[in-house]
Amino acid sequence: MLSRGFVARRFPLPVFARRQLSSTAPRLSGHSKWAKIKHDKGAIDKARGVQYQKMVREIESAVRRGGGSTNPEMNTALANALKRAKVSGLPKENIENALKRAAGAAARGGQSITYEAMLAGKVPLLIECVTENTTRTHHTLRDIMNSHGAQKANVGFMFTRQGFAVVSGPASAEESLMSLAIDFDAEDVSPVPKEDGDESEESEWKVVLLPEKVDDFTTGVAGLGQALSVVESGVEQACSVTADEVEDSLDKLKELVEDLEEFGDVTQVWTVE
Repeated sequence: MLSRGFVARRFPLPVFARRQLSSTAPRLSGHSKWAKIKHDKGAIDKARGVQYQKMVREIESAVRRGGGSTNPEMNTALANALKRAKVSGLPKENIENALKRAAGAAARGGQSITYEAMLAGKVPLLIECVTENTTRTHHTLRDIMNSHGAQKANVGFMFTRQGFAVVSGPASAEESLMSLAIDFDAEDVSPVPKEDGDESEESEWKVVLLPEKVDDFTTGVAGLGQALSVVESGVEQACSVTADEVEDSLDKLKELVEDLEEFGDVTQVWTVE
């Protein structure tokens, strides 16, 4: 029987609105309406900018992890990153610039490092970086950690490196997918919950297997037919701690991850899910 595991990912959390109190005198309604429009547009633009930055970093990270290859046909991680970037609406120019920067960094031989940390004494994080100056990177990460009450700690044993593939298709194809997963000694096959408002008839499953078997498995899915397709695949770090176990620290974790992802050397943050 296939085992069930918990998967770490880059940490998205709900954003809770905060009510702003003001002691200033009321303004004319027309002015207030314009101010609100500008505020709302600014918030939307900022959120879009953050999303674009994440997509750019993901593209650059995929190129580096792929040995500097900017060919999506030869770099599965890059192919997935480009697909997500296009869905997010990232402009073509931004994508091309990200590929050029990543190729240039790979040519200069940037060094990959992983920083391990613990927040609130119970929330582990693995922070993957690519840098040309390890001393600067360590100092900056330490400053970010200190500002959020997190500390460097040995937490690598709390994560397991594993391969994965998210497969989409009709529910009737589940048995065939399960059979293929067994052939590849998959550790787990689990349905992916649909997002609120998703009324599509397509189902999605996440298959967890050894990293070295991911590429052959995705090829096997294509050979099954039955309208099955691989939405995403790659290698990730699965965390042994769940979000439910550290629920009282999730707000702090969200703020920490946001600051980490704004640091240009950081390519991926793994933590609880």
